[in-house]
Amino acid sequence: MEDRYLRRAGLDYWPFVQVQIHPNLDSFLGICDLDHLYLASRKGVRLYTEFQYPDPCYFLIGKESTGLAQEVLDRFPDRVVRIPTREGIRSLNVSSAAAVLAYEYARQKGFLGL
Repeated sequence: MEDRYLRRAGLDYWPFVQVQIHPNLDSFLGICDLDHLYLASRKGVRLYTEFQYPDPCYFLIGKESTGLAQEVLDRFPDRVVRIPTREGIRSLNVSSAAAVLAYEYARQKGFLGL
């Protein structure tokens, strides 16, 4: 969080976010309502638009290179969402995937506050 590039990238947004840092996935899973957790993966069968997201909602997105570990996906098989991409495209970058999911969530909530 001290990296100058990270601070610069979020310059306009830092006043509007609450950042929580967890040492590992299990720490995060221990504090969230698991019924409100959705995982993004190219391995998902259902499109991200097919879900009705609860409030609050948590989206878990893996690394661009490897995605989420299969054992994590297997823990929540009914809540793995897929963002479609063109043939031959491995994945969206993480920030693009997060934006797609965040705006779908906002759309479902009527774009409250936007």
